[in-house]
Amino acid sequence: MEAARLVRERCAVQVVFVTGQGDAATRERAMAGGPAGYLRKPFTPEALVAAVRAALRPRGQAAAG
Repeated sequence: MEAARLVRERCAVQVVFVTGQGDAATRERAMAGGPAGYLRKPFTPEALVAAVRAALRPRGQAAAG
């Protein structure tokens, strides 16, 4: 999570976290880094596509309905 934070800060790259951990503490740590998305395994192909699309959108732009 620290590496992802550094990559975001230094390279302006969006991050999508993928984890097999379902506990609240892991999610809170991940979300503190400001990821574009967060997926818990197992996830659907649709959820992955949605997370990648969110990461590719300019920051602050809402998803189209």
